[in-house]
Amino acid sequence: MARNAVILRRFESPLILATLLGLLMIASIGPSGVFGRSAARFFKVVIRGKPNLLTEQAKVRGYYEQLVNPVWYNPALALTLQGVPDHWFKTEQKLLFDTGDLGIQAFRANSSVLAKGVSVHINAWGMRDREHDLIAKSGVSRIAILGTSVEAGSGVSYDESFKALLERALSSEYEVLNFSKPHSTAATELFDLEFKVAPFKPAVVLVFSHAAELASNKQKVVTAVRQRVKISYPEIARIVTEARLDAQLSETDNLRRLYPFGEELLLRTYQAMIRICRENGFRPVLVYLPPIGDDFSLRLKQQILASALAAGFEIIDLSEVFEGHDPDTLTLAPWDSHPNSLGHQLIAEKLLIELKSKNVVLEKRH
Repeated sequence: MARNAVILRRFESPLILATLLGLLMIASIGPSGVFGRSAARFFKVVIRGKPNLLTEQAKVRGYYEQLVNPVWYNPALALTLQGVPDHWFKTEQKLLFDTGDLGIQAFRANSSVLAKGVSVHINAWGMRDREHDLIAKSGVSRIAILGTSVEAGSGVSYDESFKALLERALSSEYEVLNFSKPHSTAATELFDLEFKVAPFKPAVVLVFSHAAELASNKQKVVTAVRQRVKISYPEIARIVTEARLDAQLSETDNLRRLYPFGEELLLRTYQAMIRICRENGFRPVLVYLPPIGDDFSLRLKQQILASALAAGFEIIDLSEVFEGHDPDTLTLAPWDSHPNSLGHQLIAEKLLIELKSKNVVLEKRH
């Protein structure tokens, strides 16, 4: 509430103040109120300065490429950003380099940095993970994770990440390898699956997806086209041709051309992932992880899961993983919606339950 008071004091117009107070009152109405749960959560998003789904998608480009201008998409959030340390959104970028392939970017092997108040180390394979041998020990089954900065544990120590928590909860018969990285989307994960994950021969591949996947996947394909990256996957190359994407066009013009193909592009990308998994004997599982405190991603989630099912993925839906918790207690900071240590703990606990229910992993032997 203290943060809300600061925000409200910034609005000098009585009319604006009255309107905001009215919205706050509506937001306090319970599920049986006039506008219902969804409307209440919407107004809480506006008042608290928390980004809704639209702002999350705007941040797909802005957050990671330092293009964020929070004023135009959420004035309340802009007020909270006034106290953000200068290095907050930039330090992690020092760990990345441009690859010149469809992976677009990757972690620098054997690099370290202090970012968001925690030590971040990248291992010899270019993973934010402990060290792993290329060949698994006898009797050990491997689980590979492909995801974004969320799955890479942005803002939390390695030991607090859900990857580390999950691995510790499993028996010694399992090894979890984390290939996640910032900026990742289905298209970049497809490349990483073939060239980074496959050599480690995991039994299971967990591909994490988020509400902004449709938007971010289009943006990464456009980036690849504009960087003249060779796209060797026929599933994606065909759509690039049909959409008439052109390296000489601006990002905006290319995105406009690709817009009608968004769902098909995601489906074809997932199909290519399934093809590679089947060729290598991997079990493909798509894990949907919702944004913290967001109640407006249902339609996008349905589109993502429909594409994943049609392609051949098994599905783990973690939509309720944060239910019952105040979103403010689960994020790194008012200006950063990455999950904190508690958020990662909840993810690890729920994910382990789902993996056991699908017989992806067996009960730990005592």
